[in-house]
Amino acid sequence: MREYPLLVNGEILLTRLLVVFTAVLPGACASPARSNADSYPASLTTWEAERFDPTQRPQTHDESLDELHKRTPKHLQTFLPAPGINPETLDPNARKAIEPSYRINHNDRTPTGLLRVYERLQEPDAEWTMFMSGFEPNGAFIPNSWWETFGWQNSRQAASNRETRETWVTDREDVILGIDSRDISLDAGILLRMPAPRSENDPEPVGIIVHFNAMTPNEYEFKSLARLVERGWVIASIDTRITADPPNKREIEQAYAQLNDLRRDLYFQAEAGLLAQSDATELDEQTRRAIYEKADRDATAQVSIPESAFLLSEQSELEDHAVLIAQAVDRTIAQNVDAASAAVAHLDAHRPDLAGKPIIVAGFSAGSLTAPAVAARLSPRVRALLLVGAGADLFTIARTSNLTSAGLELSLPNIPGPDKQTESELARMYREHTNLDPHTLAPELEGLPTLVILASFDKVIPASQGQLLLDRLVGEEVIKLPLTHNGIFGVLPGLADKIGDWVDKNPAP
Repeated sequence: MREYPLLVNGEILLTRLLVVFTAVLPGACASPARSNADSYPASLTTWEAERFDPTQRPQTHDESLDELHKRTPKHLQTFLPAPGINPETLDPNARKAIEPSYRINHNDRTPTGLLRVYERLQEPDAEWTMFMSGFEPNGAFIPNSWWETFGWQNSRQAASNRETRETWVTDREDVILGIDSRDISLDAGILLRMPAPRSENDPEPVGIIVHFNAMTPNEYEFKSLARLVERGWVIASIDTRITADPPNKREIEQAYAQLNDLRRDLYFQAEAGLLAQSDATELDEQTRRAIYEKADRDATAQVSIPESAFLLSEQSELEDHAVLIAQAVDRTIAQNVDAASAAVAHLDAHRPDLAGKPIIVAGFSAGSLTAPAVAARLSPRVRALLLVGAGADLFTIARTSNLTSAGLELSLPNIPGPDKQTESELARMYREHTNLDPHTLAPELEGLPTLVILASFDKVIPASQGQLLLDRLVGEEVIKLPLTHNGIFGVLPGLADKIGDWVDKNPAP
């Protein structure tokens, strides 16, 4: 292991950089939602706007990815002029509504999923642009295994969205429904930012940077790769998915959906009954809240939510649970690997100037946890591996992080969680059974130039797990910064020259 001095732009990092960031910087990993059960809506008016008659609830089915692939059109228009209507005669709102929203440039069914690359024809919402700072997607990859678990949800959401749009055209004769991005689950799965086609004035590219971002996309990562881009590298960004789903995730989510539907139905039935007994056209907020809380209690009493398959039972079955957890983590990492492989294959096919060119795999925070597996899959084209805010042993990271559990919630019957001895033993067994965790793959990357940037005071991906990764790697180079996890991102732009020079000194494979 070679450790770099703590230099940024030629200056030694001073004590003033030992800042405890109390706010989550854009580079920090965000904690995923831990339950899909609706809480009391912040605004019942907004919630009520989404209601529909239970007897007329749209019917959905488990659509296959093959079906979704076949019905993905070349263009998306949320609304269309009615037959025989001249678009020029529409009012301004309708003319705006019929404008094409997306162009689907590529719709590729691969053995591992569905890759669609698109072009947004209308400006995104400012809120979306702000959240996706530095990462505005123009594609998505839906892994087969992801769709098997969550595809039915997208079908429900699409049906609900379509019914909401139908209310807008109910009393109109000049506009009819078209196809919305949600109708074809365009943003489902793992989001991508694919490089644009090469223009006439662009120099010959050097290779591809397969970039896995932190859970919250941010501009700092791109700034740290700026020198590489200036030197001819092209970035393909992937929005890392790192939540490990238990085997019965689909059953859990379907139970929550049933709970939410029943809660909604009970609420509107009670509301209608009270309005029928009075002359009022609407109920006051206090009454509506009371109705909702009763509907929530009654629905919760009627619908049973399955326990997660990560629920622990007898000590003798501990290894079985370790195997389940390892399989869940490997499945999630594999989805990211499949997304990267599909993106590279797509570029090889549609960007001849990139076909067969070297690859740099760069992973930041959550992205660093999937990057070693991606590097292993894309070898021998991989020239270098960059890991920022990294670690090994995702089980221990999830259980000790101060920010996210990555979906690995554990509990014992009638006990909040396992004791330390049980958890330690489970971690050991997990490491023995996982195939794609950085802990397993690190030794296999010997010979691949690897640069690791770590924070000494990291509690998001605990510093102890970063050290474990270093212990498992062979021949890596290291930059250790006296910072917190979030603090790394603030100084990343200052490391752009060092990262660029480090890559340049390593020959192409």
